[in-house]
Amino acid sequence: MEYNNNNNNNVTRSYLARHFNQFKADAGNIPDYLVQGVTYLLPKSEDCQDPSKYRPITCLCTIYKIYTACIAEKICKHLDTDELLAEEQKGCIQNSQGCKEQLIIDSVVLEQVHKDNRNLYTAYSDYRRAFHSVPHSWLIHVLQIYKIDPQIINSLQQLMKKWTTTLQVKMKNHRIMSDLIHIQRGIYQGDILSPLRFCLALNLLPYLLNRTNYGFGIHSGNQEMQRLNHILYVDDIKLCAATNNQLQELLPLTDTFSRDIKMVFGIEKCKTLCIAKRKLEMRNFTTEDDDDDTMDAMNEGDMYRYLDHMQAKQIKHVRMKHKLGKEYLNHTKNVLNTKLNGKNMIKAVNTYVTPVLTFSFGLVKWTPTDLENLQTKMRMLLTRYRFHHPGAAKERLTLTRQMSGRGLIDITRLHDKQVKLLQTHFLNKQVTSSLRAAVVKADDRCTPLDLVRANQMNSPQMKNIMTKSRDNGPKKPCMAAIRMTSANNM
Repeated sequence: MEYNNNNNNNVTRSYLARHFNQFKADAGNIPDYLVQGVTYLLPKSEDCQDPSKYRPITCLCTIYKIYTACIAEKICKHLDTDELLAEEQKGCIQNSQGCKEQLIIDSVVLEQVHKDNRNLYTAYSDYRRAFHSVPHSWLIHVLQIYKIDPQIINSLQQLMKKWTTTLQVKMKNHRIMSDLIHIQRGIYQGDILSPLRFCLALNLLPYLLNRTNYGFGIHSGNQEMQRLNHILYVDDIKLCAATNNQLQELLPLTDTFSRDIKMVFGIEKCKTLCIAKRKLEMRNFTTEDDDDDTMDAMNEGDMYRYLDHMQAKQIKHVRMKHKLGKEYLNHTKNVLNTKLNGKNMIKAVNTYVTPVLTFSFGLVKWTPTDLENLQTKMRMLLTRYRFHHPGAAKERLTLTRQMSGRGLIDITRLHDKQVKLLQTHFLNKQVTSSLRAAVVKADDRCTPLDLVRANQMNSPQMKNIMTKSRDNGPKKPCMAAIRMTSANNM
């Protein structure tokens, strides 16, 4: 019999679709084994006696993950159509740049505070065991608030009753496995739908904060374009206020909402940052719970790691470049020590080393000189490990293998591509988003995107001028043609 991949795929889809529709109509038909997970406890350090030093990783049945992925797609479509998710939330949002977008907005705020000598009162809030704390009753109730299909709600409710897992720890000579554990709080780790449900659980908080009409005004010139009082990425919340009194009202509101849904701050990871006339003020905040925990203020010289970026009164670009550059070269050495062959070595560098820098492109102010210096040090390492001849053409390293090159990613081109991608995203979204429109008008060299000038270059008038200059300007020969001509004449 001839094997037909398309026909087999269609048969598989039809079987899955039939069972998924049965699961949706009657969640009692879902077998228990589909919802059972296996949680592997991976040690974070050599201290294996402390349970807190283990990282849990849960693996779930593939069919169950496909089913919840289908549900997630339908819920996302419903939320996008009716614009139900808060604009300040960038976690689990389709067609969003995620935490990169949040950090760009944050960078504009911090630069305006520094350049215009303005006041800013902020608080970094971090939940303790956030994903494990949300009650199942609230996860169901929030789906009802946003008018999700009742059949989907009922199906998810029945699934949650069957959530179970077993814990496994691998020792030197044997493996320890626990009995079945029923999950009675929090979201299910490894479930594709879980991050979206967690974002929905916090989605009412932005609306409560915005109703206060407090916040830091994002200015373009002397005009206030938007008032921003918080930035939210999944469970990472940064509150922003123009005065200390405003912050002292935003913090209790956030704390009260969090305690109402049985979530508490990990107070040891929470900080306040109060900037008045470019100087720090020491203003702590005490929670209203029984323990009266205090959120400490940041001192001069303190740094806070927010969405993987070190912050104080400003984003420390020089320090970030030094740290990332050192990490980039250390990762390169680790890869070169593996003694892989040529093709796999380049693939490992592109996969394992280059992403160290990729996330910072568009956020950290890299100059062409900074990137060229890093590439020079990279070539020196390749030469030292006998992977690149000192007399070979450096351009060949970054040519594709189809063009007889080595295929190494050029980080300068990658940087420019990432910046252009972020610029295009903000310029396209400013039509439908007042926050992004305010950032576009306020980013006057505040970030590497420089959205004010990018918006000017994207205007129809400027495009017409550029088109006419290309049509009427002198035709200059490209460098490749000049080199080819010189080679033929020799």
